[in-house]
Amino acid sequence: RLKDNRLGDYDWFHIPPMTPDLKELHIQGDYALELPALFILGNGTQEQTHFTLQIRDRAGNWSNTITTPVVNIHN
Repeated sequence: RLKDNRLGDYDWFHIPPMTPDLKELHIQGDYALELPALFILGNGTQEQTHFTLQIRDRAGNWSNTITTPVVNIHN
């Protein structure tokens, strides 16, 4: 789940399984998540936000929360 901290709710994304045949393996590394285009909520020409991210595994366990650095959004 990913939250634009200007908004109240999380957006949900599905990450496809990364192991062959759904085998239980420990995985670590980097994952690139492409977000839909961001938009300005107010009347200005730019805004700032940051994102909060958590990943849930197949067993239902949540990862630690990650918060991004500030993201600048320009019109």
